[in-house]
This record gives sequence, C-alpha cells and structure tokens, in this order.
Amino acid sequence: MHFFSVHWIIGNIIREVTAALPQQKIVYSVHSLIKYEDGTRRNPSSFFACEQKLIQSAHVLHVLNATSREYLERAYANVSARKPVYVIPNGIQPSDALPRDEAWGRALGTRLRPRTYTVVCLSRWAHGKGLEYFVQAARRLLDAGHDVQFVLAGRKLISWEMQWYLYLVKISLMTWGLGSRFIVLGWLNTAQRNALFAMADAVVVPSELEYYPYAVLEPAAAGVPLICSNLPCVNELLRDREEYLSFTSRDADDLADKILALAKDRRAARQMAERARQRVLEVCDWKRIAGDYARLYRDTIGVETTRGLVESNEGLLPAAGLAGAVSSGGARAAVASGSVGRS
Repeated sequence: MHFFSVHWIIGNIIREVTAALPQQKIVYSVHSLIKYEDGTRRNPSSFFACEQKLIQSAHVLHVLNATSREYLERAYANVSARKPVYVIPNGIQPSDALPRDEAWGRALGTRLRPRTYTVVCLSRWAHGKGLEYFVQAARRLLDAGHDVQFVLAGRKLISWEMQWYLYLVKISLMTWGLGSRFIVLGWLNTAQRNALFAMADAVVVPSELEYYPYAVLEPAAAGVPLICSNLPCVNELLRDREEYLSFTSRDADDLADKILALAKDRRAARQMAERARQRVLEVCDWKRIAGDYARLYRDTIGVETTRGLVESNEGLLPAAGLAGAVSSGGARAAVASGSVGRS
C-alpha cells in the first residue's frame, strides 16, 4: 500500500490495516511534513496525528529531494534513522504544457493592457504561500508608475487548512484599490493555466515553505521566466541567476526589485527560462521517474519484477552527499534514486 497524503480518514485506514494485516508492506511518500510546518502553515491536528501514524507504520519512506529528507530528519529523527528513505522527485508530463483554452485566453486578454509587462502568480490561497508579499511588491511598482500589470490566480473558496478563510479575506483586502492593472482569478484548469502562461512575461513563486513545488515545475516547463523566493528545494533543482531569479523570502521590496531587473533585460530572461525548461524536462520527466517508483516497489516487496517500458533515473541525477545503499539491522538507510542535487 502506498500513501501520498495525510487525512483523518487515512489515519483510520492505517489503524485498521496494521491491525488486520500486520505483514502488509506500506510506503509513505512525504510530500509535506505537518510537524515541520508548524508556525508556517495551519494544519488540522488530525493531520498531524495521521502523519505520525503513517511515518511510524511505513516500512519505507519516500521523499522528494535532499531538502525534504533534511526536513524529515529534523521532524522525525529517531524514526527516519531506522527506515529506508528513497529520494524520487516530482514529475511532469511534457505534453501537459500544450493544450490551451483559447477562448478563455481571449477573454482574459480583453482585461490585460497590450504591450505591458505581465507578472503572474499562480497559487493556492493559504498561509505560507507568501501571496501578501506578491501583492505588496505589486502595489509598490504600480504606485511608482511602472508599466507593469499583475495576475494573481488560484483562489479557491474552500481549503483543508485551519483558518484558511482568514487568509483569503486578508489577501482580498490587500488587493483592494489596486485597479485594473491587478487582476484576481479563481482556480484554473490545465488549459487555462497554459493560456495564462502564454501571456506571462514572468511567473512569481513567493512561498515561505515548499518541498518540490509544481508552482515552479509547470511554468519552467512552459518556458516562462521565474522569480522564486530563495528556498532550498528550488536551489536544489535550479541555479539562481542562471535558470531563475531568487528574492529574499518575505521581502516584498526585494521581490519588486527582481521584477524590475527581469523586465529590463528580457533577452537574458528568455535565455534563463530556456535553461530552466531544459533542466526540468531532463530531471522531471515522468517516463524516467516511473522507473524509480518501480524499483522502490520491487525493493519493498523483495520480488524481482520484469523490466517495463520505462527507464530508471539512476545515473542521470547525481546524489551528492546521500548514502547510496540500504542497510539492515536498524542502521540508517537511504536510497538516492532520483535526487536532484547537482554534482
């Protein structure tokens, strides 16, 4: 059994499975860490209880990169030291960047000013996503009279986080009075997202905490220049000032300065975006990553499987600083089958 997320229902499932099927092999993919996020994101206590059950019950743990593994070791040092830990990144399907909702794009185009530098932020509206810094940076640039416009998309009217509605109200109030150069959109489907990327000159990811964000992978795969808060997980994948531009997390003034810097040298921005696109397509193609998951399952159940149609990431992504073998007898173990660390 393989679990990818936490929820009180999953906690109940784990309890029943471990009681009825004590020999059942369990893999838990750690895509977030409730315990580590305390103080940044506001998760329900039931999610924390489920996370504890999953990490305790899992025979194998899977993390997305070296950053996530470090967070795991900080939050659950005693447990993670006794279990195999596989490192496999998130993946993308290159063809996902192709479909566009042209009608939706034309409708949005009527709201955008022509030949104006367009900055996009596409994110859930939740604590820790850093949207307040995006809005503050936009206000500073608009108040200064710069020829720029902004699109903030991804708003949903429900979320699992505690007090999500307070954050939604906060951001909504912050955008009040910004005028027609600041457009707020709701949740987008894939074709709408791609249409928006096609109109964007830059995409901003202002998060305070991430693990292996699709908010970075998707615009990078689409070839849009990126400005991201200076997060360890992003620096594992992309090189600052070579493949993306970083700004100091929670610093709206620095973000505003980086937006201007990118706008002033659009040729360099396009070159940077193309390098990021090539990097993401090389590292994060699901055809390669699927091979890593196949190996994880094979190792977990201890059965030699027949070779499939996909190739493993092994050898493509150097795992600098990570142990390369699974040890036994309760010793610390890690398998780096797809780390995105650069050699």
